[in-house]
Amino acid sequence: MESKDSLLTPEEAAGFLRLSVAALYAAHQRRQLPSIKIGRRLRFRRSDLERLIDARTQPPLEPPAPSGRG
Repeated sequence: MESKDSLLTPEEAAGFLRLSVAALYAAHQRRQLPSIKIGRRLRFRRSDLERLIDARTQPPLEPPAPSGRG
């Protein structure tokens, strides 16, 4: 069982975010994703990716108020 702070490979992180690996690397190069370098290897902390998703989640639109006509 993976912990919330487990480190993900680029392939695992791309799957978690539902991105292609190429799109993940492009976002990483634009510094849009928090990442960790261990030697020459790139890793992503699951909890960082979850926080990124939460920060970019938009609330639903409010339904229009009834106009009183009917």
